[in-house]
Amino acid sequence: MVAPYIAAQSVADLVGGHHSEATIGGVVLTAVALLEMPLLGRTKHRLGDRLGSAATSGEGTQNYFCAAQAAAVLTTLTVTAVWPGAWWLDPVIGLGIALVAVREGLGAWNGEECGC
Repeated sequence: MVAPYIAAQSVADLVGGHHSEATIGGVVLTAVALLEMPLLGRTKHRLGDRLGSAATSGEGTQNYFCAAQAAAVLTTLTVTAVWPGAWWLDPVIGLGIALVAVREGLGAWNGEECGC
């Protein structure tokens, strides 16, 4: 599960005052992930339903989280390009994504359907 890493890195970035930097390659890769991951997630959810495979559906949920992370990265890069004082936005959004991932993970552990 990636949530503990995201949470730990977000806290470290907040405490350390880390400012994210943009590269053309990073922005392009993130934009591609933002476009492709929801499609892949939807496909895996449909396939999981057809196969009766919760594992395949769960992989689709992971793709949705990847898309959410990509959206967060592009949002914070855009905001910080206009307002450099908003450097803290990236780790705060990271903490939010980590909390949602933990909630979904605990729900899956308890046999609940994804809230996506």
